[in-house]
Amino acid sequence: MHALDAASGTKQWRFSPTESPWFTSPIVHDGLVYCTIAHKGMYALDAATESVWWSHTDNHRYTAFSLVADDSVSDPHLIAGTKSGVLCRFNLKTGRKIWQRDLFGPISAFSFKSSSLYVGTSGGEVYTFYTAGHKGLTAIRDYDTKKKWRVDGRYDTTKPAGAGDTMYVSNGSAVHAFAMKGGCGIGTIRTRAKRWSHPTPAKALEGLAVADGALFVACAGHNNNPTLYCLESAESP
Repeated sequence: MHALDAASGTKQWRFSPTESPWFTSPIVHDGLVYCTIAHKGMYALDAATESVWWSHTDNHRYTAFSLVADDSVSDPHLIAGTKSGVLCRFNLKTGRKIWQRDLFGPISAFSFKSSSLYVGTSGGEVYTFYTAGHKGLTAIRDYDTKKKWRVDGRYDTTKPAGAGDTMYVSNGSAVHAFAMKGGCGIGTIRTRAKRWSHPTPAKALEGLAVADGALFVACAGHNNNPTLYCLESAESP
């Protein structure tokens, strides 16, 4: 991979960690260049000096690569897809893999717009993932996909958790418990859907978890010190 001066075309630097070809185009963001190579490698380089900020190796062969970053995304990140159909999310500054999802078929293309990430595969499927907070909580009927009920509000991208007749979600400053059936009401008009809320110092990380009748919430905390909460009852924290 070569870096050229945009005005003159003069070569600034050359980066070639292996003899493997480059199957995805590099991405430049906030002074760093992100790139993948055919044989299981990913790198973040200083755009000015070529210095390696971080590198990541695993058993995947990456076939698609994209940056998820705009005004709707509070935590910009890298998305990469593999030949085996694995979708991965990476931290921009450290290269740490945040999560991965198994899809059907080799991942071939990405498109991002208005908080939605669209993922295309060689098997012909297109998947949609939401990447920013949501303005409301909606329950969809599984047999015909019609809306069952909705509660307005702003919730972050942390994966919700459900147990029994209660669902738990985070909105960055608190974790909330909602009745699965949407409380009382007729059709989509509901009242008393929320059962309780408990404040948190920051948004929940990675997802909520329920075990042995307790809700576990890991938060970013103050001064980058993570905090783990254990809320002992589904009825009240």
